[in-house]
Order: sequence, then structure tokens, then C-alpha cells
Amino acid sequence: MTNIEFFDRVTLAIFERLYCSFPTPLDLDVKAIAMTVIPEDAEHDETFDALQAADDVLDFLAEEGFLTHKGTYLEGGTFLQARLTLRGLAILGSPTSLEVGDKQSLIEHIRKALSGGAKEAGAEVVKQLTQKAFAAAVAAGPSLLARLNT
Repeated sequence: MTNIEFFDRVTLAIFERLYCSFPTPLDLDVKAIAMTVIPEDAEHDETFDALQAADDVLDFLAEEGFLTHKGTYLEGGTFLQARLTLRGLAILGSPTSLEVGDKQSLIEHIRKALSGGAKEAGAEVVKQLTQKAFAAAVAAGPSLLARLNT
């Protein structure tokens, strides 16, 4: 699994968990989430590297405004009081058109893709869903920020 494939799968799993708990914040164990993504036959070094990268995924999502958290335990891996921001909630709850005539929200597509498990989800679908979320964030960026500042 490439870094980007790992990132996409962990991102969707994080989005799904935080959306389900909204508005209640969660203590989010990203290492446990990463273990649901790492292939069973992964080498020890590959697993170790992926577990280290899981923290970076959540930090990136926070820096880009999808979620907030109140830090981690000293050993890392568990992010305290993680919750979607307005931006994250709006993007995940908005209708998307992965197919013509499709009016399901992005989170509904994510749930469907992850229903059999994060490891089993099709690589292309996972990639498309992550790209849709980020494209929606970029498109909504200036207008959403302008609304929040007024």
C-alpha cells in the first residue's frame, strides 16, 4: 500500500467516526484506526511506519480545517476531544455526484465504501471519495471563510 492509499483510507475512516459522533467530541485512537487499514500480511517495518503516519494524517486534517482536537496523550496515537469543524461537517453532509443523478451525501458514499471494512474498500472508490472531499473544501474555502467572518 502506498502512502497516499494509506492516507486516503485513514482519512475516510476518521471522517466516518467523527461524523457519526457529531456534535459530541471523541477521544480518537488513530493507531487503532490505522490497524483497520493495514493489510494483514504487512511487514513489521511497514506496519510500524504506518502507525507513525496515522498521527500525521489527523494532524494534516486538523491543519486544513476539517477537524479540531485538544492535543494527544504523551505517547501519541489518541487525539483528545476530536470533532468535525463546520467546514468538515458541511463537506461531508453535502450532496455529491459520483454518478449522474446521484444526490447522496459524501458521508453516505463513505459509509457505503467502508461498510465491508476499510481494508476491503475498493482503492479507486476510496481515492475518488477523498478527492471529492478535498475538492469540495478547496471550492468552498473562500466563500465559507467569508461567511464565517461576517
